[in-house]
Amino acid sequence: MSAPAVWRRRIRPVGTPVAHPPGRAHLVPARSYPAFVLLVVILLLLSVLVAISVGSVPLPLGTVWAVIAERAFGVDTGIAYDPRDAAIIWNFRTPRALLAVVVGASLAVSGAALQALVRNPLADSYALGVVQGGSFGAVVVLAVGTAAVGKIALSGGAFVGAMAALFLVLPVS
Repeated sequence: MSAPAVWRRRIRPVGTPVAHPPGRAHLVPARSYPAFVLLVVILLLLSVLVAISVGSVPLPLGTVWAVIAERAFGVDTGIAYDPRDAAIIWNFRTPRALLAVVVGASLAVSGAALQALVRNPLADSYALGVVQGGSFGAVVVLAVGTAAVGKIALSGGAFVGAMAALFLVLPVS
């Protein structure tokens, strides 16, 4: 008795190349990448300006722009502002907002590197046990009592635990 025709079509001789489906469609076509990157950069700058203006002392976006333009680029915008507002913007809120941008970018890069390392677009630190290893390392530091030395001991223990978990899981995956 022979197999049905549908089954016979699926069987291919050994050594025959496998036909792969065409590549995945991209979110943005290649010809639109520069415009897309420009749009993302503009949105990032606007969100940083809004983040600087929001706080316990609300500051208008014009004041934020004037202070940053004057302090960073030496451009006089002609907008009058209070020196206390300038101190709040330049000494407190701008470093905090820029640090948030850097931390967010580094988290994105580390997540992409982790996904590329394990060749799995769904990989995250929870699935690989990195978070659990970091928690275990922090608990060991607390249990031993070395956390009294300083906060760096707790962070260091969490980092060592996370790296140990990652290096134990990577060879297996």
